[in-house]
Amino acid sequence: MRKFKALIAVLTAAVLVFSLVGTAFAASAPSDVQGTKYEAAATKLMAYGISSGWGGGKFNPAGEVTRAQFSVLVVNELGLKAVAEALQGSDTQFKDVKGSYWASGAIQVATTKGIISGYGDGTFRPEQPITYMEAAILTVRALGYREADPNAHFIKAIELGLMANVDGKANQTAIRGNLAIILDNMLSKQIGEVNKDGVWTSTGKTPVDKLELNTGAIVNYVVQPGDAAAGSLTVSGTTYKLASNCYFVGAADLASAVGFTVNATLKAGEVIYIEVVNRPAQTKSGTIDSTGTDATGAYLLLKGDTTKYYKAASCTVVLNGGSADWANLAAGQEVTLSLDKDGKIYLVKASAFTVSEAQVSKVDTVNKAIYYNNDANWLVVADNAKLLRNGQQVTLGDIKAKDVIYLAVANVGGINKVTYAEAYYNQVTGVISAVKSVVGEVYPVITVDGKDYMRSKNPITANNDPKWDQMVVGKRIDVLLNKDGRMTVVNKVEDVPAATATGKVVTVGTKADGTKYVTLDVRGTNNSFDIASGGSVVDSVYLGKFITVTLDKDNKVTTFKDVNPNTLGLVTEVYPAQNTVVLSVEGTSTSYTVDTNTIISRNGSYTGFNSIAVNDGVQFYQESNKIVVLLADSCVVDTSKISATTDKLTGAAGAVEKGATVEVFSDAAMTTQVGSDVVASDDGSFQYAYGSSQASGTTLWVKVTDTQGFGGVQKFAVVVP
Repeated sequence: MRKFKALIAVLTAAVLVFSLVGTAFAASAPSDVQGTKYEAAATKLMAYGISSGWGGGKFNPAGEVTRAQFSVLVVNELGLKAVAEALQGSDTQFKDVKGSYWASGAIQVATTKGIISGYGDGTFRPEQPITYMEAAILTVRALGYREADPNAHFIKAIELGLMANVDGKANQTAIRGNLAIILDNMLSKQIGEVNKDGVWTSTGKTPVDKLELNTGAIVNYVVQPGDAAAGSLTVSGTTYKLASNCYFVGAADLASAVGFTVNATLKAGEVIYIEVVNRPAQTKSGTIDSTGTDATGAYLLLKGDTTKYYKAASCTVVLNGGSADWANLAAGQEVTLSLDKDGKIYLVKASAFTVSEAQVSKVDTVNKAIYYNNDANWLVVADNAKLLRNGQQVTLGDIKAKDVIYLAVANVGGINKVTYAEAYYNQVTGVISAVKSVVGEVYPVITVDGKDYMRSKNPITANNDPKWDQMVVGKRIDVLLNKDGRMTVVNKVEDVPAATATGKVVTVGTKADGTKYVTLDVRGTNNSFDIASGGSVVDSVYLGKFITVTLDKDNKVTTFKDVNPNTLGLVTEVYPAQNTVVLSVEGTSTSYTVDTNTIISRNGSYTGFNSIAVNDGVQFYQESNKIVVLLADSCVVDTSKISATTDKLTGAAGAVEKGATVEVFSDAAMTTQVGSDVVASDDGSFQYAYGSSQASGTTLWVKVTDTQGFGGVQKFAVVVP
C-alpha cells in the first residue's frame, strides 16, 4: 500500500453501525429496543455520549460491530475521546490503518493501552466484525486485567459480570444489542492496574468516574407533578435542570413519568439520563364510561369494565398534558390509571380528543392549520396550543405528513381550534415471524423481530384493506403505530428480497464431489459459496472483479451480476448524515447514496463511508443513483518537500506520487495556467518551470492530480519567497 499523507483534515466521524454523534434534544429510547432487554443499555450509552443510534430513532440491535467501531466505543467509555481526537490523522502501526482512517486515533489509544492488538501479518483488520471473545478481551483489558490467554479473558469477563444478560457463544459474531449490554455492565466496574508481580489493584475509579458522571444523586425518586411543570427534578431541596439532550427510558418525558420511581444520571449538574425503575402496582387504560361517588369515595368506571376504580387520598390528574382536577374527568375521555398497592387511583392521565387516530396529510404553518384524512378535513391551531410529537413538546412545523394524530378542539374566539394535539410517527419494519390469536383480541397479534404488535381497534387503514389479510409469516412489513403502540397504518406488505452478497472474486473452482463454488472477498473477509444446482456458474474471467451473487435459502448461488467499478469520478461534496456523496463525472455532478451493503475501499483498504474525502478520485459502479462498489484514491502530497523560487516550483523525492501531474496557476479559480504541465518521476520528484519569472511575494495555486490512481486531486497555494 502506498504511503499516505493527507493534507485534507478527515473528520473523526462515526460509522453507521455505532454512530458517535450526540443528539440535541430530549429523546426516548430507540424504537427498535423499546420493551427489549437492550433498551436501558443502548439508551444509557447514547445519553452518556459513548455511542448513538442507527439513525431514524433506531438502534439496530441485531447489527454487527467492527473491530474499529468497538475500539472507539471502549475508548470513549474510558473518557479518552479527546485523546483519540488529538491523535486522529497520524498513521498507526498497522499497515491497513493509515492516519486517514476515521478511527485511527481511537485505535492508537486502544493499542497503546494494551486494550487491543493486531495480527501477525501487521494488520488490524478494522472492518472485521468483532466476536464475543474479542469484546470480552477488550473490556477486561480496559479494566486493567492482563490474563494469560483469550479463554482466560473470557472467563474473567464472566466473573466480573460483564457478560451478564448476554446471550452468545465466545466465537460468534457479536450483535449491537448484546455489546451495548456488555458496555453497560462495564460502566460500574472498578478500573485497575497490574503490578510487576502480576497482581491487579483497583485505582478506585470506574468508567462512570472517568466520564465525570454522577449516578448517585437521584436514586429511587418519585417524579412529582411540579417536576413536570418546571422541567426539572427537585430532590431533597436541590433542583436539577434537565439537559437539552436528556434521554428517557420507560417514559417519553417528565410529564409521562409523574408518579413513577426513577433513577437519574447527572453531568455537570444537569440531568442527562432518566430511567423508570418502579412503575405503579398496576395500570389500567380505557375510555371513561362514567364517574361518581358512593360511601367509599369518588370513583370512575371504564367502558367494558364493571370494576369501580376509586380515587386515592392523594391523586394527580393530568388532562391533555396539563394539570386538572378530578371534576374535569368526564365520560368519553381516554385515560390511563396508575393504581397503588390497594388498587386505588393515585394518577390519572386523561385525553379528551375531538379527532382520534387520524393521519396528517399536510401542515400549513402560514395559516396555522393541520389537514388530515387525505385533506378531507382540516382544523386551525390555536396560538397557545400544546403540541406533542412522540412525547416531546414541539411547534406546528415539527408535525409532519403521515403522522398519526389526536386532536383536542375548543371554541377560541368563536372558532373551533386545536388546543392540544398528540402526534406519533412510530414505524415498525421487519419480517413477520409469527401470527397468533390472543384471548380478548379480535384480530391476530403480529410478531416482528421478537416483539408482539396488536392491531388498532380503529385502524386508519380500512378494515377490509387486503394488506391486513396479507400479513403472514415470512412477509416483510412497514406499518405505523398509534399512541397505544398498536398497528394502525399499513404502508407496505411484501415478499422478503432474496439474500445477496457483494465482493471481489478470489477463487472459482470445483470441489471433489463436483460442486462448483466461488470465493468472494467481502470487505477483507473471504466467503465461499457453492453454486446451486442449475445456478449461474462464475468462471475465471471474473477473477479480481466485483460481483453480486443472489443466494437461495441454503446460501447457494442462483444468479450473479457484474458490478465491477466502471465509471471514474471526483468527489466534490460529502454528506455523512445522509450517506450521500456528490461525484463529478466528465464535468457533470450527480448525488449518489450508499448503504450498509455498499463495498467501500480507500487507498487500497476497506473502510467506511466517513473516510471518503472531497477531491478523492473514485471508480464506482452504481444502480439507480445508489453506489454498489466505491473505490476511492486520495492524492498524496507532502508540501514540506515542495519549494518555490521566482523561476520554478521544485518537488524533492517523495513530494508527490509517481506519475502525478502538476499544474500551477496564477489565480485561485485555477483558470490561468503559468507554464506547462509536468509529470512527476518515479521517486515523486518534479521541476515545474513557470515560463516567465514570478515576483517575490506572488501567490501561486498548485493542482496535483494522481494519474496513477483514479484521479484524486490536491490543491494548495504557495508564495514565491
